[in-house]
Amino acid sequence: MDFKFCPKCSAPRTTARCSCGFVFKNNKQVKKQYREVFTPNEDDVQYYEECRKQIIRRVYIFKALVIVPFALYIAYIYFFSVNTTLLPFMTVALIMMIFITPNTTLHRDHYYTLSSSMTRNGNHQCIFCGGRGIYRSTIYRTNITIARCTSCQRILFRE
Repeated sequence: MDFKFCPKCSAPRTTARCSCGFVFKNNKQVKKQYREVFTPNEDDVQYYEECRKQIIRRVYIFKALVIVPFALYIAYIYFFSVNTTLLPFMTVALIMMIFITPNTTLHRDHYYTLSSSMTRNGNHQCIFCGGRGIYRSTIYRTNITIARCTSCQRILFRE
């Protein structure tokens, strides 16, 4: 908050320190001091990363179980069949399945089960930097909302 007058003695502000001894601090200084005090809970950060790795593993296992038979079917059509009209469509579908990945972030309910994701007042808090702001954005033409920390820009969860 920018003060034009001292809240103690009501003198107009000229410098960062008033003649009565009051020190004016802006929001950036206060936030910086808070970040220096905050230390992330290593157990929560490790659990968060483990959950993300599990989700990614499940996606790759699913892709392997779906893509390998699909690729074998394409190879069968290409080598043993005379009618190859489906071949271009199936190769495009195979390429899409390989390169398009589903969302690999935690869900909101799962994120808030972490102990350091909430402050003592019950407000949101980033588990990485302690920031309290959330920036929500949506992926183009989807209903998936991604929540990021406004301070460190890390993806926290999806809704």
